[in-house]
Amino acid sequence: MSDSERAVIEESFENALEPTDGADGCGVGVDALVEWTAAVSTFTVVANDVSSSLARRLGATALRAGLTREGWSMGQSWFAQYGLEESFAKGCWMEGGVAPPIDAVPVALAPVATSLGLVS
Repeated sequence: MSDSERAVIEESFENALEPTDGADGCGVGVDALVEWTAAVSTFTVVANDVSSSLARRLGATALRAGLTREGWSMGQSWFAQYGLEESFAKGCWMEGGVAPPIDAVPVALAPVATSLGLVS
């Protein structure tokens, strides 16, 4: 993943955090960041079949929602960081049968799901 692609994903996540007017001081929103990093940590250590299933289901959900070429490329790059780009692709192209849609996006997948337009 290039620096500019990573920056887009990170910016999307940052924009989803609650804005502050500066009155609360530095550190506002740190709880959301701690929650997200813990979720990513958990996502990377769970059994590979669980992570693969989530990536596949997110791909299928993105396809149903109207996956664009840019979304495909960004999703592939994002999931490649975790070695799950093949699972994401299988979900997008319905390889191995139709994957069920993902009902609730895990916190670890929120940045990519947001970038794909699956959550607001």
